[in-house]
Amino acid sequence: MMIMMMPMAGAGLFGMKLGIMAPMMTLVLHLIFGATLGWIYGRSIPSPMPGSLLQ
Repeated sequence: MMIMMMPMAGAGLFGMKLGIMAPMMTLVLHLIFGATLGWIYGRSIPSPMPGSLLQ
């Protein structure tokens, strides 16, 4: 989106014509989304029982 759609909309590569906040907010939102997705995925996998052969 930042490489194809933003330049076609006239906002420049990564939306730099909109200011530095556009790419920074995109980065922050991606980090929040990744952390949330990792946290949910990590909780959905059962942890091995103590003493089991799985490590």
